[in-house]
Amino acid sequence: MMRALHKAGLDDVEIDFMDVSSYDEKDGMESSGKIKINRDMKTDPQGRNILVVDDIADTLHTFAGIADHLQPKGVASFATLSLLEKPSRHQVNFPLDYVGFKIPDVWVEGYGMDTQQNGRCNPSIVKGPTKPLK
Repeated sequence: MMRALHKAGLDDVEIDFMDVSSYDEKDGMESSGKIKINRDMKTDPQGRNILVVDDIADTLHTFAGIADHLQPKGVASFATLSLLEKPSRHQVNFPLDYVGFKIPDVWVEGYGMDTQQNGRCNPSIVKGPTKPLK
């Protein structure tokens, strides 16, 4: 993604991270519908153009919750980017700005995505879980 942004002429991009979860802590495979911010951005978002990137846009609770969290902080603009989108799983109406691929409602892992910390290192996106759940 950073290479593509640079190629598009955006070479002064700053990166910050948030750790946000909306999945049930028991099984990790079903969204609770509420987001939990485990780690907030270190950068003050006031006056900044924010691009929120997530691996999968399914229920859209995460994107909506992050927007609700950041908008009162005075961001200049807010956009979303998701590698994958599962339109059939949407539970809230929230606009997505950039989507790599739309997929059916199947559980996937690999390419950085996991199932209870398993499968993340697979270099391909595969239907999961690849290991039995605990």
